[in-house]
Amino acid sequence: MTLLTIQAALDAKLESLSGFGDIVTEGMPYTPQRNRPYIYARIASYSESPMGLGPDTPLQIDGTYQMTINRPATEGRAAARQIATILCAVFARRVAIITQDGVSVSLMSASEMPAIDNGDWQSVPVVVRLFASRPAPYAMEVVMTAASGQTY
Repeated sequence: MTLLTIQAALDAKLESLSGFGDIVTEGMPYTPQRNRPYIYARIASYSESPMGLGPDTPLQIDGTYQMTINRPATEGRAAARQIATILCAVFARRVAIITQDGVSVSLMSASEMPAIDNGDWQSVPVVVRLFASRPAPYAMEVVMTAASGQTY
């Protein structure tokens, strides 16, 4: 499934970075530990739509990948914002990622969102817009067999 392979490719890119604390991806069991920074990443939106008409038209994929940097509140917002700036550069426009099923995902933009004060945590979301296309899922060869047994 393309959604899962896109998420896996983006998660792998994030996990290849070091020094930002724990990397937590959607579906992974995790309990935040006091004063231990972490980044939570997930596909925040995903849609597929046909790029034309007919059963053989490829599908256009639009979506967003969100990484939320969570730093202890005692560090202030500057530490979270600094990491957000780095993530925006790593996931910058014109970066392409190839998924395990061969889909080329283009990263269109990466933006730092306003900081959130979560009591013991300072959180800064980074939202990455992505675009991809893939062949139509229903494109298949239609085989007709006549009463005579002839295949067309």
